[in-house]
Amino acid sequence: MVTFKVAGKVTSDDQLLIMIPRRYRDMFEGCEFLDMHELSMAVMHASCANEARYYNRPWKVEEYEHDLMRVLKK
Repeated sequence: MVTFKVAGKVTSDDQLLIMIPRRYRDMFEGCEFLDMHELSMAVMHASCANEARYYNRPWKVEEYEHDLMRVLKK
């Protein structure tokens, strides 16, 4: 279970019924998101990077991970 804040409220991936790829779970732990849109963008970038890695597209992995880091503000 990964815990983070959305709009100032502590929640988790289990409570919101979302799937964060295993490789990126640590990056989400303890993060604060302004709203659900920002969280869904982060989950989307993590999922796309994970899929690009599966299909052996390293240039896309790099692009999606860069976008993920921008959303996570780390």
